[in-house]
Amino acid sequence: MTKQDTVKQDIKKLQQNKQFLTIMILLFVILLFWITISLISSQTTEKISPELQKLSKPLTPVIDSEVLTRISEKRQYTSDELSAFTIYKVLVSRDGTTERVVPIEVTAEDLEPTETPPSTPSPGGSLLQGEIEPTPTSTDEPTVVAP
Repeated sequence: MTKQDTVKQDIKKLQQNKQFLTIMILLFVILLFWITISLISSQTTEKISPELQKLSKPLTPVIDSEVLTRISEKRQYTSDELSAFTIYKVLVSRDGTTERVVPIEVTAEDLEPTETPPSTPSPGGSLLQGEIEPTPTSTDEPTVVAP
């Protein structure tokens, strides 16, 4: 190979490298343009309605001391008083026709099938009030549920 052939080959390589460099620069510019367009389009352009802006204002922390005083003056029950309260539940008969309000410790098996159905309410009272009234016991003492 002559020197002229080597120079021609070198020039050809430089031209190829120049074309490659031009393509790479063009791809880089396209990539930058694409990134810029993506960033611009991803920005939100929504406006917040005036109603939402009004709702987003911070609350003013005003504490009404009168309410706190009334709460502190409320009656508090002791553990003994709370344990004396009877809790009631509604039992439904097996045929589904009769409901009775009984203390929570009473089960359906405890009730005898010969018991009379709950009394009908008086014209001025409600059925629930008529059923909650305690049934007379031999001691006439109110039932106390132990914890």
